[in-house]
Amino acid sequence: MDYKEIDRSNLGKGEYADFFKVWHDFVAFYLDYGQVGTKDDEKVKVFSRIITSPLGAKLLMSALWESLNDYSDRFGDIRDEEGKVFRDDEFTHGNK
Repeated sequence: MDYKEIDRSNLGKGEYADFFKVWHDFVAFYLDYGQVGTKDDEKVKVFSRIITSPLGAKLLMSALWESLNDYSDRFGDIRDEEGKVFRDDEFTHGNK
């Protein structure tokens, strides 16, 4: 979906996130994101929660897939800390 103008005047400084929790009910999807703690402080610190419609969740998923594919095309496979390549079919769980 293309927009003529995007107002980012209320955008905060942004936070690095490596923790994501997603759940849903009948009317909405909920996405918590934050940062995994260190060995000294193992608490996960949740920064924000996004609440969106099922359509909004699908649009987010589509935008992420597109961006991940672009990333892989430019920089190669995405790997975990041990060097294992993450394949797309490991994440689709048979979903359309």
